[in-house]
Amino acid sequence: MADQKDCKVVKTRDLGNEENGWLMEIGSSRDGWSKFLDHAQIYLTTLLPGKKKGWHLHHKKENQFTCIRGKVAVAIWDGNKIEEISLDAEKPITVRVPKEQAICFYNAGDEPAYILNLCSPPYDPEDPEQEDLNIPWEPSGLDAAS
Repeated sequence: MADQKDCKVVKTRDLGNEENGWLMEIGSSRDGWSKFLDHAQIYLTTLLPGKKKGWHLHHKKENQFTCIRGKVAVAIWDGNKIEEISLDAEKPITVRVPKEQAICFYNAGDEPAYILNLCSPPYDPEDPEQEDLNIPWEPSGLDAAS
């Protein structure tokens, strides 16, 4: 017989406490259910139109992002400069962001964007390794992703 587990969905908010989408954990090595995830987590997050999600700097976590619906700009800050990459569900790519590099997403579209993330190590509420930053960034747009 197949196993099932409920997926918890939480609303996400930006630094100004405005709702910017939601996050749903699909599986984690910490949940006691996902047997084949070794020290990792996979989740789906959404980003509402016109909203940013980030800046988040992970001190221990590496992330791999794929946009599976819509188009988003992702900015990656290495401590010196910002690199902007367009993610487009019509032309899917996966972007790996190492630890100690800050990430921010922006949805310039008219519909929510869906972003799948595989990260390691998994989120641990007892170890707040994420730092929220306020880095000036104006997305150059998503024309390059079209």
